[in-house]
Amino acid sequence: MVTDLESGIVLVNRTFCDIVGYSEEELVEMRMADITHPDEAPLNINRFRRMVEGGGTGFRIETRYIRKDGQVVRISKSMSPVRSDNGDIVQAVAVVRNGAGRESVQDEACRLAQIIASSDVAIVSIDTDMNIQSWNRGAQKLYGYSPAEVLGRSIMMIVPPEKFDEECSLMRSIRRGETVHSHETIRVHKDGSVTTVSLTAEPIYDDNGLVVGISKIARSHPRMSG
Repeated sequence: MVTDLESGIVLVNRTFCDIVGYSEEELVEMRMADITHPDEAPLNINRFRRMVEGGGTGFRIETRYIRKDGQVVRISKSMSPVRSDNGDIVQAVAVVRNGAGRESVQDEACRLAQIIASSDVAIVSIDTDMNIQSWNRGAQKLYGYSPAEVLGRSIMMIVPPEKFDEECSLMRSIRRGETVHSHETIRVHKDGSVTTVSLTAEPIYDDNGLVVGISKIARSHPRMSG
C-alpha cells in the first residue's frame, strides 16, 4: 500500500485488497483511518505523523483493521517513507501482513520492492556484510543484471574499483544510523559501461532498533561512455 502524506491511499495490490475486502477502486478513495479499528487509530495516526514530520526511517506496528464485511482482522504493518531526489518525504509505503507475527527484514524488503516494481527507480537492499538481498525490476533495468545473477553477491560487483573506498565509507556511516541523500556517484553496468546515479541510502532496523541491513534507491543520470 502506498499513501500520500495525509494518509490517503493512492496505490494497493491484490493481496491488500484481499486482506481488507475492498476493491482497489474503493480503497483509493479512502484514508488509512477508514479501515483502522477505532481503538487503534490514535496510535497509528501518531506513529505516521512522527515518521512524516520527524523525517524518520519508518516503523513497524501490529494493529487491527476492519474489513468491508465488518470482520476485525489483526495485521502486522511495516511503514517506510518514500523520498524525492532532494531527500524530502513525498509518500509512504506500507508492507501489510495478515495476522500478527514477526517477518524478516529480507521478506519486508522483497515485498516493498514488489509493491513498486513497476517503477523505473532501482531499489536494492543489502545486509550489513554488503551482500544483495533484494533487487527490483528498476535495478535490473539500470544495471543490466537479473535478480538471479546478483542475489547473495556483494554490492561491490556494480561499484567501480576507484569508488570502493567511497562505498565502504558510505556503508559505515549508514551502519551507524545515518542516511545518505542524493549522493552522486558512478556504477558499472553488466555490459561494462559506466553510468552516473543519484543514490539515497537508509538503514533498515529490526524490532530492537538494531541496524540489520541497508535500503538503497538509485536514479540514473545520462550514461557515460565506458
